[in-house]
Formats: sequence, C-alpha cells, structure tokens
Amino acid sequence: MKIIKSISISFIAALCAGCGKQDCEILLHSGWNVIPSATEELCGEDISVPGTDLSEWYAATVPSTVMGILTENGVYQDSMEGMNYEKIDRTIFDSPWWYRTEFSISPLKDGEHARIVFDGISYRANVWLNGHKIADANEMYGTFRRHAIDITGYICKDNVLAVEVFKARPGEPNIGFVDWNPRPADESIGIFREVRILKTGPVSMSDASVKSKVNTETLDEAWLTVETSLQNMSENPVQGTLVARYEGKTINIPISLEPRESKVISVGADEYQALHVNNPRLWWCRNLGSPEMYSMDLKFVVDGKESDSRHVDFGIRQIEDYFT
Repeated sequence: MKIIKSISISFIAALCAGCGKQDCEILLHSGWNVIPSATEELCGEDISVPGTDLSEWYAATVPSTVMGILTENGVYQDSMEGMNYEKIDRTIFDSPWWYRTEFSISPLKDGEHARIVFDGISYRANVWLNGHKIADANEMYGTFRRHAIDITGYICKDNVLAVEVFKARPGEPNIGFVDWNPRPADESIGIFREVRILKTGPVSMSDASVKSKVNTETLDEAWLTVETSLQNMSENPVQGTLVARYEGKTINIPISLEPRESKVISVGADEYQALHVNNPRLWWCRNLGSPEMYSMDLKFVVDGKESDSRHVDFGIRQIEDYFT
C-alpha cells in the first residue's frame, strides 16, 4: 500500500490548518536530537523506540539543517571568519544523519485518523515511527515537496519518531544558493521546514485555495473558484458535505468518496451563485490602493460531524501580462 502523498503548494492563499478540536495539530518543533549515522551502527527499528542512549547526540530543533545544528552546539564557532568555512570537513555529510524526537498525543477515537506531514526535507529520508518503517527514501525525496503519511495504524499515546536524512546527490534539484557565496558545507541536509501531526475524521483536507476572476472593465463584479483536495482515509465509502462560509454566505457541496480515494474538488460561480461577488473589495498592489482581504472557512462534514477544516485568507484581484 502506498503511504506517501506528495502535496503541491498553493501560493494563492494563506492557509491555517484547524480541525476545530483540541489536539488536532501537534507541531514537532523542540526536543529533537541529531547524530551522524557513521558514528555507530544505527538501525531505525531500534532508535525509534524508547530507551535510546542520547548522550552522544546533538540537541536540535526543527526546522534546521545539520550544519546549523552543529553550529548551535558549538562544533563550529568561527566558521564565518576568514577562510575557515572553506576548511570545514564536508565528508562528514556524505553519510546519512539521524533526527529523533519523542512526542505524546491523546489516543485516537473511533473514526479518527492521524497523519504526519513534512513540509520540507533535504533531500531524501527514511522515516520510522514506534519501531515501524513508515516511509522509504525511494519515495520520500525532493526538497520542495511536502509529504503526508498516514500513521493511524502506528501511533499511540507516547511515540518515538526517527528520520534518516540523506543529502542531495549531484544532479538532484536541491536548495539554491547565490554564486558569490561558498556552497553550503552540508548541502543543506536536514529537516528544513516544519513537521506536524494532524488528527482528522475519516476524510482529510489539504491545499485549500480561493481563486478570483474580476470584470476588469467595470471592476464591479468578480467570480470565485474554491478548490481543495480531499482524501478518504478509511476503508469505507463516504458520503459527506463540503461546507464553505464567507461574508455571511454558506455553500453546501455534496461529495462522495470511495475507500482510500483522493479527489480534487473545484467549484465556481457558474455552479454556485454565492461565489459571484458584486462590488468586490479589490486587493490592490502597493501604491495603487488598499490590499483588501477576505476570509473563507471550509469544513468537511460526515454524518453531522466535522471531519477536517481549513481557514483561507484571500484577496480578490486579477493580474495579466503580455509580450510585445
């Protein structure tokens, strides 16, 4: 069964995850430890359970790169002086590095599911949770990809997460750098964006956005398109409703999902009159007007219960370009 889902990143709207329930999101920021795999013989199955000796590990937080962690731990105290950065031994980054943390979560209720979401890893990773390998580096790779892994069957009250991170190989599109600076000694290896645990009902929601089209001749009307991705995480078919609320308007969109089905939902003003906006408050660019913002709350409801939700802030505007 494929457990990796690559999530595209939308630049149209700013998203705030929220399921409306306490403990639905846990940000794994502090309490990490890092060590090179070359230090000793390490196995993900062994270090992703309680009892690991962390006395030789470096304390860390996430987001971070390995070079940043080593600097924070005093390994490199003067690397930015003179030509010292050039003298750093880069071979220590050729082998994988382990990230490890422990976290607690309230037990899942009937019908609840959990995912772990990695917003950015450089560049590949094997992931272990509570002694089980839940992701493989052959699938989990790409610096600017986000990965969501279903951990419903592996998570418990007290958990141990271990991530074996590999640096990018020649030819792989890694984090860029300005060519008048030296290349990063570690090639930016690490978990350089946030990691979080998300709890939902049977259907999860991601990549919510609101796009707009404006009557550019009169500026007195606009048409909105609401888009989001839904995933049925259960083994049963689901009948539910995607509910969108903004500016005092409510839109109910009936949705059917087969077991484990993922579906991109996109609806516009041609289907729902409430997405036609009269006299919109436009989001103007700097020095041209006020950057007016709107807000929309989306939730997916199954059997009268909220399964997952998103809050979307968006502006109504239309930008075009042309070639002469």
